[in-house]
Amino acid sequence: MNEFTLDELKRICQFFNIAIEDFNEPDSTYELRDKIQLMIDNYCEHNNSGEGYNCTECRDCGVRW
Repeated sequence: MNEFTLDELKRICQFFNIAIEDFNEPDSTYELRDKIQLMIDNYCEHNNSGEGYNCTECRDCGVRW
């Protein structure tokens, strides 16, 4: 299950983009920004497949929870 909504991830990424405009941030800030962008790119709402007893598998990406 996603801890953040897609909109929240986009706002966090926007914050990082604003923070690093001066290029004075450590490399870890760029790495965090890139990880958040990857989360945005791979975001899935995880639709329950409803198959089997208490099955909690996403129909779209196959993630189980």
